[in-house]
Amino acid sequence: MIITDFPDSNYFNDPTRPFTGLRFMEDWYGHPVQKLLFTPEGKIKRFTPNKTQPTLAEITQTCYSIVGYNYSPALNETYTWTEDVGCNTNFTDDGSGNALGSLGSNSPGSGGASGASSFTVLPGNSVIKSIKTYFQCFTNVGGTDHTYTVTVCVDQPDPGTRTPWSFSGSGSSGSSSGNNPIDAGHTFLMLTETYGNTTISRNVGFYPLGNVNPLSASSQGSLNDDETYPYNISGTFTVNNAQFFTILNFISQGNTPGYLYNLNTNNCTTFVINAAAQVGISLPRTIGTWPDGAGNDPGDLGEDIRMNNISGMTLNLAGGSGNSHYNIGQCN
Repeated sequence: MIITDFPDSNYFNDPTRPFTGLRFMEDWYGHPVQKLLFTPEGKIKRFTPNKTQPTLAEITQTCYSIVGYNYSPALNETYTWTEDVGCNTNFTDDGSGNALGSLGSNSPGSGGASGASSFTVLPGNSVIKSIKTYFQCFTNVGGTDHTYTVTVCVDQPDPGTRTPWSFSGSGSSGSSSGNNPIDAGHTFLMLTETYGNTTISRNVGFYPLGNVNPLSASSQGSLNDDETYPYNISGTFTVNNAQFFTILNFISQGNTPGYLYNLNTNNCTTFVINAAAQVGISLPRTIGTWPDGAGNDPGDLGEDIRMNNISGMTLNLAGGSGNSHYNIGQCN
């Protein structure tokens, strides 16, 4: 790994103090791995691309760029270059404790520097009360007459990037309250059985049953019907009947009393990764960071899927809208 430091004026004025400024980490091919800001307050912040310029008065951004030049003595030529580093975002609470409103998406990877405790991760808006009833249409039949697939659906906060959160403008698509400035994305599963002319499909996501935030990260887990949740990228795996029902059994524990949702260790993305792992589907476990926490996140998982080097996966780059993957099949 190649590490390049860009000290700020605070460090230049007193180099005996801890380093402050920008630090770039790249692989040996020059691909960026991470960009960090070391602040005079002793904090380390991860840079994410600036998707949209915020309009809320309580959100401020400081954006950085690097300007340099290269000179070739042999050619006696000089050229200059500029690189946008990214933006550091700060949220200022107005004293009400609600500067960031409520975050309707259930995934982590969101928040602000000073307002990390000001947003709330909400429960799902279509809670599945009985997962046994929700899954009862599926039939456990061996052989080749029945086909079973498991699709990992990812709604990235900033599609095509590993950004763990972004500004949503009018509210994230999965929000049950709307008008939320932060979009943290979401990860959920689409489960499908096909035989003859019959198709049965269900969409399931993992959420907290009660509100959580980065400073109060855990709540009883809850399963949600995500048939109207849009996603921008997915990967599908064909499994046999035994594997399919193994995954269903794992998912079912999401409603079990005492089984907790946790922003850092068992969020929606972690839950999907662990469900797939029950049958040997190895999804990458890339860790993202956010104020007061770290863990799996939709931004990273989406990019891991996009690399298309996961064994047995069929990649879908087109995604799906909120009306393209409704549940199919009704039974008593």
